[in-house]
Amino acid sequence: MPEGSHNAHPILDGLYELHDTVGTGGFAKVKLATHILSGMKVAVKIMDKRQLGEDLPRIRLEIAAMKVLCHQNICKLLQVLETDTKIYMVLEYCPGGELFDY
Repeated sequence: MPEGSHNAHPILDGLYELHDTVGTGGFAKVKLATHILSGMKVAVKIMDKRQLGEDLPRIRLEIAAMKVLCHQNICKLLQVLETDTKIYMVLEYCPGGELFDY
């Protein structure tokens, strides 16, 4: 069920409609979302900066690398949004499970 406009992620309002959680990790949650203007399905990786702690520079390095990577086997980074407490990485939605499942 989509999260409404009164959600915990107001920075996404008007841009993306969040759906179900498709993955979780140590300091991130990944939600399926729909880009409102295009209707394209995307994955939104939501990270809490307070939980990242010393890993925050590594995440910034990951973002910088993903901005320049372009390969058919790597999900494309479409957009990065940031608030005082959260980082949102909008990624190409690649269904089919985790890489570690293979």
